[in-house]
Amino acid sequence: MISIEDTAEIKLYNCAAALGKFDGLHRGHQLLIDRIRKTKKNGLTSVLCMIDMGKDGILSHREQEKILEENGVDILVRFPFTREFAALSPEDFVKEILFDKFHVKEIVVGTNFCFGCNRSGTVATLNDLADRYQYQVSAIEKLSMDGDIVSSTRIRNALLKGEMETANRLLGRNYRLIGRVTHGRHLGSTIGFPTANIFPEEGKLLPRCGVYASKIYTKKGTYRAITNIGTNPTVDIENPVTIESYLFDFSGNLYEQEISVEPLRFIRQEQRFESVDQLKNQLFHDISFVKDLKY
Repeated sequence: MISIEDTAEIKLYNCAAALGKFDGLHRGHQLLIDRIRKTKKNGLTSVLCMIDMGKDGILSHREQEKILEENGVDILVRFPFTREFAALSPEDFVKEILFDKFHVKEIVVGTNFCFGCNRSGTVATLNDLADRYQYQVSAIEKLSMDGDIVSSTRIRNALLKGEMETANRLLGRNYRLIGRVTHGRHLGSTIGFPTANIFPEEGKLLPRCGVYASKIYTKKGTYRAITNIGTNPTVDIENPVTIESYLFDFSGNLYEQEISVEPLRFIRQEQRFESVDQLKNQLFHDISFVKDLKY
């Protein structure tokens, strides 16, 4: 898959383009992706046009690209939401971007899609301009689950509450944190709980700080674990946020290796203990509790 961020000189031909923010690439977004992927049999290039709002996302850029490539998308184009971009009229957006840059043959959007200056363009606008710019429009109905629309806002709220089961169900896959294992203070090793520590990827929305039952994916295999997302306030209240995982039944060295962490169930909030011994006793309790869980 090709990923394009410099859109100034872009020139594509015969495209089926899905338009939207696509933060999370959740189950609802998958319906649009499926549609542009199916147009490939008609000789069209599948293009996902992602409007980047510049805030922390459910997925990092690298994760977005990996998921889209796995789903057979040919090209990802990121449009930063600049003042100039926001000021385009709906027709200028269609002409200057979709027609001139993409020679688009099919536009795929959600039924509530809005675009152009002051969000004045709608699906009806796209349909009105279709004959002039020689494309067809596919408007995909929003997906509902558990009595409500699947949305990135809903997933964000679930993550910020630590409701991983809900977030994962709406995403259609498990939320992951990916990073290279770094050296920390080695406090875990001194108290009998060595941890694999990673820093979150830039631009990645983190779940609620706290302790989670988790799964860790390494080159050596997959391990159940407990993971703390937070600042480790017992040691130093000025710490940056890290992801620290104690892997069950693991021995070896993971330093400098990339691992994936799936926090699957929130266990308790992060807290500051009066002593390292209190922290150690709580960790014994957390590990015993998580080992008894089925996940």
